[in-house]
Amino acid sequence: MVFATFLYDLLEVEPNATQKDISKAVKIKSLEHHPDRGGNHEMMQKINAARQILPDPEKRELYDRSGW
Repeated sequence: MVFATFLYDLLEVEPNATQKDISKAVKIKSLEHHPDRGGNHEMMQKINAARQILPDPEKRELYDRSGW
């Protein structure tokens, strides 16, 4: 089994983080890296990917097994 950790590392959460922890981390990282606040556009795209994948149980399981 492959265990992808990039999105978890990006958000600075553990792979077993709760949905609440992930949502909080996404919000914090979004505020830090939003392009309108001088952040990096590419980093924001990665944060948005985490926002789409990790809260959805099916997508998260697939990501955990195979990565991107």
